[in-house]
Amino acid sequence: MNIAQSVSAMKKGQSSLEYLFIIGAVIVMAFIAVKYLEPTAKGVPITGIAYIDPGLSPEKEENKTWIIYRYPPNCHSLAGNPYCDFYVSVSLKTTNNKVYVWAAADENKIRKIKVQLCTGDEKEWIVSESSDKCPHNAPSNMKCKRMIWGKTIPESEFPCTVYIIAWEK
Repeated sequence: MNIAQSVSAMKKGQSSLEYLFIIGAVIVMAFIAVKYLEPTAKGVPITGIAYIDPGLSPEKEENKTWIIYRYPPNCHSLAGNPYCDFYVSVSLKTTNNKVYVWAAADENKIRKIKVQLCTGDEKEWIVSESSDKCPHNAPSNMKCKRMIWGKTIPESEFPCTVYIIAWEK
C-alpha cells in the first residue's frame, strides 16, 4: 500500500482527533510551566525611590521635612481603606541634616524591607522577627521598625536618594 492509498483509507475526521491530542498536550505543558515559574515571581522585590531635598519637600514643618513612600500607590498608611502593604517614612531635621527612617509593613503580606540612603548607609528588616511600637492608630496586622535613626547627611549629598526594596511573602 502506498501513501496515496493509505491516506484515502483513513476514515473521515481521524486526523482531527490527533490534532486534539496534540493541543491537549500543549495545554498541559503550558499549565505545568506556569505552575513551575509562579513561585519565582514572588521573589521579585518591590522597589521604590524617594528623594530628600530640604528645599523641595512636599511636606514641611518648622525645622523638619519628610516624605512617605507607600505601596501600593494611593493607599492609606494609618487611617482609611485600603491600608498599605508597607510604607516608609523619611524625615529630615533641617537644622542639623539628621535623617530618620521609619518603616511599617503588613506582616501577612511583606517578608522583608531594605532601605539604603545616598550616603551608603543601609538597614534590612525581616518583618516577622522584631518590631518597635507602632502608632496607636495603626492596624493590628502592621509591624513597625526604626530603620535608620539620626544619620547626618552632608549638604553636598542633597538631593539625597533613598532606595526602598520590599519582598512579598
